[in-house]
Formats: sequence, structure tokens, C-alpha cells
Amino acid sequence: MKTYLDILKNEISADFLKKHTVALMERELPQTTPAIHNAARYIYELFKENGFDAELVEFVSDGANICYDAAIPMCWDVSYASLEVISGWEGDRIIADYNKEPFAVVRYSVPTPEEGLTARVVTWDKMMSGEDVTGAFVLVPYGQFVGAKILVPILDRGAAGFIGGTVSSREEKPDSTHWINGATETNSWCVNDNERDFIGFSVTPRIHKKLTEACEKGEVLVKAKTDAHRYKGTMPGVTALLPGESERELWVIAHTAEPLEDDNNAGVIGVIHSLMAIKKAVEEGKSPKPRYSIRAVLSPEAYGLCGFGEHFGKVLRERCIGAVNVDGIPCVPSQEETLVQFAPPYIPFYGNAVMEGVWREYAESTTESPYIKDWWGDHWDDDCFLSDPTVGLPTVMPETVIYRWHNSTQRYGYIDYNSFARALAVYAATIAAIAMCESDKLESFMPKFAEYAKKSTLFLV
Repeated sequence: MKTYLDILKNEISADFLKKHTVALMERELPQTTPAIHNAARYIYELFKENGFDAELVEFVSDGANICYDAAIPMCWDVSYASLEVISGWEGDRIIADYNKEPFAVVRYSVPTPEEGLTARVVTWDKMMSGEDVTGAFVLVPYGQFVGAKILVPILDRGAAGFIGGTVSSREEKPDSTHWINGATETNSWCVNDNERDFIGFSVTPRIHKKLTEACEKGEVLVKAKTDAHRYKGTMPGVTALLPGESERELWVIAHTAEPLEDDNNAGVIGVIHSLMAIKKAVEEGKSPKPRYSIRAVLSPEAYGLCGFGEHFGKVLRERCIGAVNVDGIPCVPSQEETLVQFAPPYIPFYGNAVMEGVWREYAESTTESPYIKDWWGDHWDDDCFLSDPTVGLPTVMPETVIYRWHNSTQRYGYIDYNSFARALAVYAATIAAIAMCESDKLESFMPKFAEYAKKSTLFLV
């Protein structure tokens, strides 16, 4: 399998990765449904330009269309959103402005009246102590991300919305903004058609602290203005095929619709470049044609994958041998440690052994990143959930150890593209080795995998 590492690392270009990762991020940065469509068209064209049979697929996205057990969420758009403090404040009164920071408005917010909405700001603690918050904005306490446990009590009490200011590291980045990708009343990530209206803003930790102090001193009034709105439409996804000897497929998954350089614009471009590298190696006779076809599946996390799963037949065990999920590539300085995460044991998948073999070979051949932090089993998170035996897509996922999450600093210069290129070569080798399925090479790695499996109750070998 080291052969694949040697071949593919010479086909991976840091310049290509940087050019297209940044270009994709800029298309997704508005965080709206039209922006997601624009990004999908870019992905589709990039595949076509590089000789792939690609398809741009659209799923009904109305908050009610059920795929597996998930509702494909509402669509959303915005062109302006601002929050101005009009009393009880000193300094710059505009504390959130979408046109300066796209993460300043929370996705799935609804519009204010055209002239704006003037309202009080009330802290969470005061609300929970009984203060009336009808028509107000509730200031979410620092350290709390906005989910159902926060949003439902706020809306139950008649508030217009909320203001959040939590980031993954306040001390490190006090002027960064958290991307609140969707505040919901359920355990889902995105808003469905039966959820109540809200207007949400995300401010920096510095502003949040100042706003908290101002609320403790007296009444604070703000004026919100936005044309944000939900609507029923479609969610796009892109798929492309690299044919193998068999029609059975290895899926290579990466989620779109997150406008952060490393999460997951890098993963999407990484999948495209990996398939380009494998395709070129085959065409130049450096590698045999894959035994199994390789299918890229690129769409919004979880919901898009549900759509694609149903699009390709819902029960995938006959169509597919398994999948590799590319999300969280170790490409950020100081975040180059990797958790090599295996597919759950409920469906036998030799890809577990192959992935371990490739990553061990890489680790033994160099002192350069990416570094192996640990080996994990039984991984269901992210886009690995179709490992469920009723669907039949056992999915492996090497992933960086994340120290910063959904933060506005994860843009422009956040990635070390030489580290990205090195890591992607290991991902590409993993994909190629699983798709090639050369039994003599697989056999040599089974003892290593079996040795590890004996130490864990999570594996059935």
C-alpha cells in the first residue's frame, strides 16, 4: 500500500488545493441557500473540467421532505442584517452587521419590519428569574451554544429572538464571531417547516461581555433590521464517478455548505483532487484500474447525504462496499493530530484494516505531519450515520483533533497548504487502497488490525 502513498503524493498540488479551497469558501461564505447552489455549480464544473462524469442533483428542501428519518430543512436567504444599540451604550453602536461579517446573523432568522424592530435586551438569568421578555432579545449566557434547550424557553416566553456570543476560545480570539448555523427547537441542526420564527444575532465575545455589563447597569435598547427569510426550494448536491472494474462503489463523502476554510471547503476540494490523482495514476499506467468504482458524494452535511442515500436506492449494501468520510483533514498548524476512526462493527468492512495499514505505513515512514493521535472504533457521528446496518454503508473517517469550531477566524490563511497536501496524500492512498482491494496486500495488514482489535471490545473481526 505504500505504493499508493508514493504514487499519489506526487500528484497532489498545494497550489491547486489553495486556489480552489479559497474559491469555494468565498462562494459559500454568505451562508444562504443561493450561495450553497452557487458553490455546488462550482464543484460540478470543477469535476467536468477534469474529465469526470458528474451530476448536479437537487432535493426538495421545504422542511417537510423526509429522507430516511430526517426532514430536509427549509431554504434561507438574506441580503442585509444589522443590530444597533440605541440606548445604554458607549462606543460603536453597530454591534452586528451581516455585510461586514456574514456570521453576524443566525441562519433561519426571519425578517423585521422594513423600518426595523426596536426592543429591549434581557439577559438569560433575568428571564429565568421571571422578567418579562415579550418582544425582547434574550442575551444567551457565555458558554452556551444555541440549541433547543436555549431556544425553546426563549420563544415560549414570547421573545423576538436572541443574541449569542460564545466562541470556542474567548481568550484566544475575543473579536471572532461564532457561526450559528441554525438554531432549532429540536435535536436537528436545521429548521423545519413547523418551527417558530426567531431573529438571531451572533456577536464577538468582547461585545457580548460589554453587552452583559450594560444590561446589569440598566435598560439596553437595540434596533434590528434584516430581510432574512425562510422559503421552500431545493438543496443541491454533486456526485461524480471514477469507474472501476466492478459497478459496485466505494463512496467518498465530504459535506458542503459550511463556509470555513478547513470545515469543510478543504474536504470537498480534497475529495476532488484525490479522485483526480487516482484517475491520472490509472491513465498513466502507474496504478491498476480500481476493482471497485469510486463515487464522490458532496452535499450539505447529514441532510444532503440522506437525500443522496434515497436517490441511489435507500438500502445501499448491494450497491456499495463502504465509504470514506472526508471531514476535518489535519491541515491547520498545531491541529495536525489525527483520530483514525473505524466503521462500526455491525457490517464487516475490510476498509477498516486497509485504512489502518495505510496510516501506520505513513507514520512509520516519516516524522512529518499528519500525526496519529489515537485509533477509535464504532464511529457514528457526522456523515458516518449510514453505517447503520439497515442502510449498509460502513464508513471510515480519519479526522483531525479539533481545537477551533465554527469560528470566523477559520478563513483566509488558516490552513497550511503544504500540510494539507501531505495529509491528502494519505487520504487518497486510503481511498485507492480500499478501491483496489488487492488481497495479497490486504492480507499483510490483517495481523496488525487483528492485534489492535484484540485490545478493543468495539471490533468484530
